[in-house]
Amino acid sequence: MALYGAAAALLAPLGLVLAGLLTDMGDVYTSAAVTADALTMVWLARSAHDLADPRHQPVPPPSPPLPAQPQS
Repeated sequence: MALYGAAAALLAPLGLVLAGLLTDMGDVYTSAAVTADALTMVWLARSAHDLADPRHQPVPPPSPPLPAQPQS
């Protein structure tokens, strides 16, 4: 279920807009810090979701071992 990803995708822009309105528009460093925090929260939510329900992808077969002697 991709609920965390959908919630993060929908709430992150809203949070960024609200954070931009609440902070002083001239303070670029504060806005950058708030943006970085919001993106970190999105990343953490996605990581937690992937850990809780990993995607089942087939694993490729291992490659054959290399020969002991170079072939001429």
